[in-house]
Amino acid sequence: MGAQLGQNLIKKGFGIHQLYGRSADKTKKLAEKLGCDFTTSLDSIKKDGDIYIIAVSDKAIQEISEKLKLGNAVVVHTAGSVDMNILMGCSNNYGVIYPLQTISENTEISFSDIPVCIEANNECAMKTIKILADKLSNHVFLVDSEKRKFLHIAGVMVNNFTNFMYSLANELAEKKGFDFEILKPLILETANKVLKNDPKAVQTGPAIRNDVQTISSHINLLNDFPDHQKIYSFVTECMQQYYLKSK
Repeated sequence: MGAQLGQNLIKKGFGIHQLYGRSADKTKKLAEKLGCDFTTSLDSIKKDGDIYIIAVSDKAIQEISEKLKLGNAVVVHTAGSVDMNILMGCSNNYGVIYPLQTISENTEISFSDIPVCIEANNECAMKTIKILADKLSNHVFLVDSEKRKFLHIAGVMVNNFTNFMYSLANELAEKKGFDFEILKPLILETANKVLKNDPKAVQTGPAIRNDVQTISSHINLLNDFPDHQKIYSFVTECMQQYYLKSK
């Protein structure tokens, strides 16, 4: 997140004065790319910045924020599932800039079309955060911490969970001698349907048809794949219960 956000900020005309990171080699390399100074010591962080962005793992946010004392400078974190008020102790002005997108270190992305969710503890902080967010993205949303936590859960479902299913299907393909490529048109068609329709309205498959014979056959075929079998059985049961309630 830090690397991608930094590169996008530079492209949008912002100046990055300093970069902090735990690894000297990685931090130096990214700092050179961003054209800024760097440090591996929280005590050496410069105090003259307009906004400080904490783009670290969720579990590290509190540890870092407790060690930073930045007075009236605006401080934000970028996490989906962490409350804004975790930053209360490090500044009088704080908030959140949460880009709702899957981000990988080696895949460059543009933030222009990524939904960015923002929140602030006061109008002063919001003014600064919104200026940055509006330049960064064309899709900025005001989302408080409670809603953002549920938004993050939904994000995990549509991204991490589905990608895990792709991984399981790919493993099945490899072990049973067919190419995962053959499934990609199906993946694209399913995604395209969701973009244009209510997901519930376009759901298909043996589970919602209550096709007991096919379901039983699939479960038996997966005897040599206990993890796949367990997930197939559990998800099928959940789907049946979910769609039964909606009828």
